[in-house]
Amino acid sequence: MENQASTLISVIVPTKDRWSFLQETMGSLAAQTYSNWEAIIVDDGSGDKTENHVRNLGIQDPRFKYFARTTQPPGASSCRNIGFSLSRGDYVIFLDSDDLLDPDCLMNRLQEMSKQDVGFAVFMSRVFNTIPGDDDRLWNNFTDEPDLQRYLNQDIPWNTSGPIWSRKTLETIGPWDEECQSGQDWEFHVRAIVTGIKYRKIAQIDSSWRNTRKDSMGSTWGNEENIRNRIYVMQKIEKLLKEKFLWNENLRKRIVGTYYKYAFQLTPSLRGAMKLWRKGLESGAIKAPEYWIIAASETIHRTVNILHNQTIKKILGSQFGRTTHLKVKSHSLG
Repeated sequence: MENQASTLISVIVPTKDRWSFLQETMGSLAAQTYSNWEAIIVDDGSGDKTENHVRNLGIQDPRFKYFARTTQPPGASSCRNIGFSLSRGDYVIFLDSDDLLDPDCLMNRLQEMSKQDVGFAVFMSRVFNTIPGDDDRLWNNFTDEPDLQRYLNQDIPWNTSGPIWSRKTLETIGPWDEECQSGQDWEFHVRAIVTGIKYRKIAQIDSSWRNTRKDSMGSTWGNEENIRNRIYVMQKIEKLLKEKFLWNENLRKRIVGTYYKYAFQLTPSLRGAMKLWRKGLESGAIKAPEYWIIAASETIHRTVNILHNQTIKKILGSQFGRTTHLKVKSHSLG
């Protein structure tokens, strides 16, 4: 590592009101066996004295640098863009403020980047709840299926903290989309793949993804506003695939499947589901026959379920009724 000791790695950490987790994240950075790094912590408006804690730590260790988001809009994407503009590293890692890096993470990632002619390299993450090792699951497995197809299936191959990026690659991809308040990592990684950036996946676990995220910046994943936001992300990806001449029937069907998931599996109200389903028709991803057949099928299915539940409640009592919210049976798209 002697010839690499001068290589600076920038670790960019967006945060908001989560000092109890952030201090563990920064502790995992302080424990790195590779020492030439800087941590850019960008605060999205915390009210829990995050600023005081990080600034005090920065006095002890100048590698920790605190910055407050002063521009609009709020959110993790804005914070990551601010962090990148302030960073100086040859390589960059976007680390969530409740995730942890293994002690050899930075050293191993730098070694892999130095021997590979790639724009970024992706590593695996384990899941944990309180301390690493208390959960035996991985964030996800690497498979032989093309990563683009997996992303379009919502089978996300890696999390935000998984890749290490060369600075030149990030400049080529462009900034994080600040309009994305949910699904921004999905859009960013798909954009990297579609742009044609060469990358390599390393089947090595070197970080831990925290599963208990009630106060996470993305903790409202399943609400209707965030579902609508991910529809926006999907439409952006659809447009990008067409611009890059990658649009084909296989990818179209995967996009349609995701429209279906968000509209009919994750949206409780039929009216809201129909509004989201129509967006796929308007974008051109969903063909008219598909749109009308599935819309009619889902309307009948939900109506029958509601009538069935009402009948059971009337005859047997309310304790025997069953809710249909978020439990509508899926129909195959073929």
